[in-house]
Amino acid sequence: MSNEFKDWLENRIGEVVLESGAMDKIEEISNPSFMKTYVHGWKNGQKVLLEVWFDDDLEEWMIEHRELDK
Repeated sequence: MSNEFKDWLENRIGEVVLESGAMDKIEEISNPSFMKTYVHGWKNGQKVLLEVWFDDDLEEWMIEHRELDK
């Protein structure tokens, strides 16, 4: 994957997460991909981990909350 495309994908995933309201602030987007990307950040002062992917059947981005190790 080219650096330009990887940067675009990281920016797009960030936009999707922030626009959905799932996070207030993103700390890290791990290995941006259409298949599965973990996004670490904050929502209402709490640490949040999300899994984000593009669903080809629905043709939209999907977001699922993940449990954080305590």
